[in-house]
Amino acid sequence: MTTFDHIVMIVGFALIVIGLILFIMRKKESSNSDHVEGFGIKLNVRNPSIILIILGSGLLLVPRLLPQNPAPTEPQKPK
Repeated sequence: MTTFDHIVMIVGFALIVIGLILFIMRKKESSNSDHVEGFGIKLNVRNPSIILIILGSGLLLVPRLLPQNPAPTEPQKPK
């Protein structure tokens, strides 16, 4: 794994932790706002922290799904 893979996985793990904390805190508050808006995108979801959990899970899978470029090998000379 490269340094980039480690950084992506750490960010994904952080998003999952933040999403879980927000999910637990929201269960205690029981407020009724069902929409969230960010970057001009409006979403009507029951609990917006679920989006963070899904995004974090996707980032954890990125190093497994993206192909790694193997080091180029020299062609072997016929004997």
